[in-house]
Amino acid sequence: MIISSCDLVTYHAIVIGEVIKILLKKLIKTRDYMKSTKCLCNLLLLCMIIASLQAPRSIHRPYDPCMPEITTFWTDDNSNPTKKKTYSLRSYYLSEWAIFGRYDKELLEKNQLPAQISYHYEPNKSVNAEKLNALIEDFIQELSTATKKRAQFKNFIILKDRNFNYKMNAGLIIVKFNDYPFVLKLFIEKPATFTKPFAKGFETGVFFIMGDGITRYLAGFTRIPNLLSIQQKITADPYWSQHIVLPRKWYWTPRNNRTFTVTGKNIGTNPEQSIEFPSIYAVICDEIQIERQLHTYHKRDRAIVKEIVQFLGNRIDPHVYNFFIEKGTGKTAIIDTEHIASMIGLHEPIEFHNNTQWYCSLAKKCTYDALFRTKKYRRDIQKRPLSENLKI
Repeated sequence: MIISSCDLVTYHAIVIGEVIKILLKKLIKTRDYMKSTKCLCNLLLLCMIIASLQAPRSIHRPYDPCMPEITTFWTDDNSNPTKKKTYSLRSYYLSEWAIFGRYDKELLEKNQLPAQISYHYEPNKSVNAEKLNALIEDFIQELSTATKKRAQFKNFIILKDRNFNYKMNAGLIIVKFNDYPFVLKLFIEKPATFTKPFAKGFETGVFFIMGDGITRYLAGFTRIPNLLSIQQKITADPYWSQHIVLPRKWYWTPRNNRTFTVTGKNIGTNPEQSIEFPSIYAVICDEIQIERQLHTYHKRDRAIVKEIVQFLGNRIDPHVYNFFIEKGTGKTAIIDTEHIASMIGLHEPIEFHNNTQWYCSLAKKCTYDALFRTKKYRRDIQKRPLSENLKI
């Protein structure tokens, strides 16, 4: 079938319309919460595609010298500035707090993996950090040659790799040690991949838009400071200190780790600023023994999550499948301590009474951030002081 260029937009609209019909039918028929949520996300994405097809930006729009821009390069590249390999990204979504305000080098060095790590459930047992270091270094080598998702690795089992780009060898991959009770969350970025926020999956692209330029890599730096913050609050509470369990977490960086520099222009109130990031880092945490996962089908499970989120505020993701019942204790385990306010750019707290309200609020924010931000808003947001909700 041959389609002329003048009919291309109409053809796309017809195809997308048919896909929407199929998704709506599935949405009506399905009773599974996760499937219905996935259908809604796909519908939102298709609406954005239709909007871009029907009302694309003019190619004659003048160059905006005030548009936020980042440039990246290897820090140890001492070649002539005119020959230095650099990569750039210009986007109104870039912000100072997301690019330059999540990484704390001192905190990373302070919370490095200790020399000897005891087991969470068997304190009399431990493993030397050098052993784990060797296994992770080997895993990184294996990962650099892997070419497809769900590849098999010698000493690790993949738990999640949908935010990892195997071709670019960049993104976030979560794995479990075969022989030790620990989980590894590995983050890899390079100058070339840092400027491609949409290359690691749909989910990461949405976070980039909603989170003012945040990425999984940058948000990973919030996991331990946020853990320390909520741990302090839980410990001080007589009820929740007996009903919540948190895994221990440490940072890890490889030997001879390269760093890359990110230089920003028109971001925040400074005309130019720069920061150095480690190309590879990881968060290692205890493997929690699970009796069962909390589920949206159970009213009591939804109530537990609601109570915890109301207690901790917009610090953790209220998605019910991020919570588990610990085996043997009956305590609620919080596995994911990524700072959710940073991930989705919550300058002000979102109050909600159920999952429907939460996801409707997120869909509304995502739609506004993607399609309806005015030029004045985009420029004013660069001058906005950091809100209390985004402080960790």
